Amino acid sequence: MATEHTPSRNDEEYFACVDADRREALRAKVDAEHGGFVTNLLNIFK
Repeated sequence: MATEHTPSRNDEEYFACVDADRREALRAKVDAEHGGFVTNLLNIFK
């Protein structure tokens, strides 16, 4: 009988941190290419 893998809380926290790091790196890259436009745009919607 096969058992299904359900993500543990540790899995969720790990991937949340990885995703946040990727978003931060991508935002920094795009901001460098476009002079901070993306961050300024996103701050409007906060």
